[in-house]
This record gives sequence, C-alpha cells and structure tokens, in this order.
Amino acid sequence: MTDVPKAATPAAAASLLQLAGVMLKVGATGFGMGMVGVLQQEAVTRRAWLSQQEFADGLALANLLPGPIAVDAAVYVGYRLRGWLGATVCLLALLVPAFLIMLGLTIAYLRYGQVPQLHGVFRGLNAAVVALVLAVAYRLGKSSLKSTSQAALAVAALGATLLHTNPVTVVLTCGIIGALLLAPHPKVAP
Repeated sequence: MTDVPKAATPAAAASLLQLAGVMLKVGATGFGMGMVGVLQQEAVTRRAWLSQQEFADGLALANLLPGPIAVDAAVYVGYRLRGWLGATVCLLALLVPAFLIMLGLTIAYLRYGQVPQLHGVFRGLNAAVVALVLAVAYRLGKSSLKSTSQAALAVAALGATLLHTNPVTVVLTCGIIGALLLAPHPKVAP
C-alpha cells in the first residue's frame, strides 16, 4: 500500500464524500478554464485543503500533462488529499456534470441548432469564457508572482505562448530558468 501524500494544512482531512461533493459542484458550475478558478476557490480559499502554493504547484504540474488543465488539477487535489482513491473520486465526480450537461446540450443543439438566436448565445458564451480565463490568471498571478523576476518571466512566457510556442516547451523552459535564477541561494558559513 502506498502512502497518501499529506497536504501542509491541518484542514486536509477531507473525506471522499466531501471531495466528490466539491468536484460535482466544480464540474457543474465551472466552464473551461473557469473550472480552475472554482476549484481554487473551493480547495484553497473556502476549505483550506491546500495552501495557495500547493495549488499553484499542482497547476504547474497540470500544465505539463496532456488534456484539460482543470481535470488534471482536480486529480492532483484528490491525490494530494486522499491518494489514488481520492484522485479517482475527483476525476469521476468532476466529469459527471460535464457529461450530463454536454449530452443535454447536444440533444438541444441537434433539435434547435438552426435557430438564429442561438448563434448570439454562443458568441456571448465565448466572451464569458475569455473573461473567466483572465480572472483566473489575475488571481493566480497576484498570489503566485512574488518578485519582479517572476513577473518578468510570466510576461516572457505569455509572449512565447502568443507566438504559438509549444506550451510544454514554455513550461519546461520557465522551470529551468526558475531553477537557475530564482531558486534561493544557500548561505555559506564563514
């Protein structure tokens, strides 16, 4: 049997039922990258299951993996709090609402998709998604970027991303630069 990794906060004693409930809520109320914001709000701010730094570290790992970042981050939260069983519960609970909503929307779209008013609805939803992504980026940046060097690295990463650089390359390059330039230097005893 493997050890369950421990979160740094004492409030990390989340039950599997609590994790499932939160992930059902995140899956039902979050959209796209906005799910990361809802997950952060629930796991860090509201329930204090993870520290902001632990969540940011998990989000960095999620960026390295293929697939939706929000799903990978939810699996990280579950694993961090309850091991493999927690990761599995979080994954399934997060995906159930999206599956049911998508199934319902698909049926509705196939039946009513040619109605002109729906085209305006989808344009409005696109604008909302952009706003949600910017809000999540702002909240994470505000709490995670603690120095001018980190902010400069974030701006450089944004620029590289806008120039269509592979996201994995951006993340790995930033990790290497961080290890070389931003790691605390050990003090040498006299």
